[in-house]
Amino acid sequence: MYKIIFVSAFLFSVTLTLAQGTLDSVLNSIASKNKTLASYSKLSEARQLEFRTGLTPYNPTVEYDYLLGTPSNAGNQTDIMVVQSFDFPTAYIKRKKVANGQVSRLGFETSVKRQAIMIQAKIACINMIYLNKIIVQLKIRVANAKRVNKDLETKLFNEEISAIDANKAKLVLLNSTVTLKMHESTREGLLLHLTEMNGGESIGFRETIYPVKPAVPSVDSLEISIEENDPLLKIHEQDIAISELQIGLMKALALPKMEAGYHYQSILGQTFNGLHFGISIPLWENKNSVKQSKAYSLYAQAELIEHKNDHKYEIKELYERYRSLEASIAEYENVLQGLSSEELLQKSLGLGQISFIEYALEIDYYYRALDQYFHLEKELHLTLAKLYKHQL
Repeated sequence: MYKIIFVSAFLFSVTLTLAQGTLDSVLNSIASKNKTLASYSKLSEARQLEFRTGLTPYNPTVEYDYLLGTPSNAGNQTDIMVVQSFDFPTAYIKRKKVANGQVSRLGFETSVKRQAIMIQAKIACINMIYLNKIIVQLKIRVANAKRVNKDLETKLFNEEISAIDANKAKLVLLNSTVTLKMHESTREGLLLHLTEMNGGESIGFRETIYPVKPAVPSVDSLEISIEENDPLLKIHEQDIAISELQIGLMKALALPKMEAGYHYQSILGQTFNGLHFGISIPLWENKNSVKQSKAYSLYAQAELIEHKNDHKYEIKELYERYRSLEASIAEYENVLQGLSSEELLQKSLGLGQISFIEYALEIDYYYRALDQYFHLEKELHLTLAKLYKHQL
């Protein structure tokens, strides 16, 4: 029989390494087998090829003209032209830089996608640990309720108690049994969710110990660490860099386009051949393209500022929540150590020192406090997971 159902600091420290390894193995499995990440990897490869496309000059053109002369003595004319068109030379350099920036951005997008999947998986694992812990406790409660119910049935048979007490004991047993079944059903649903995230391969996860709690630094230090490893922040920074490169590209594309080639002409037995050269006059084709790129650059800068502001207060909110949960857990640990245990309450009930009504009230207070402790413990680790998701 358990006096206080929660893990002591000593036991917690002894089993942390094993728990962390178990959780890590699940996360590593999901990272390698998740279908969403696999499909996104293929999409990323396709988009890299897309960004690398169009960096070369246009295809050359070949023109052939055969013209019949009128009258017949005018003779026929043959023209052949081979022409290569191209943008202003600096446009190719700038277009390649833009493509390289877009490819780099893809890497950060992949990190964001992976982080979203992995934090979802870690949250599911933490909820699984919570359910495993609470189910162990609920099984103990059901066993105790059965024992008490059996004892009271015997006392009812011997007319030592009233039917009211016996019926209340049955109700307590029923409530405990139903609660256990509901939590087991929730756990099975969560296991199916983890199996889905694991590419369809089942995961047996019965861990009841949470992962090691990191030494949380000050909120300012934590914010710096998160910002340095935030892929979404890097996407916004990359958008600004790409928009600046795009401005340069639009300016280069606004310069004259050129074409060069070979021209052959034959008429009345005479042949002419030589070089062909042409140049466009940039009047209206790329009008407002530079203004558009500058406007997008301003938008990208505003997006970065907004993200930094939102992220800053999100981190502070999670940090304050962590500190509050940590303090509440410490208070509950102190209170739980001072409450009467199940063993003591059952002994008092068996000796007739308390009535079943008193027993039911006391055990309900104890269970409620223990359930709240488990809930706070889960919320603490969920908050830590969100604070440190940049490490996933």
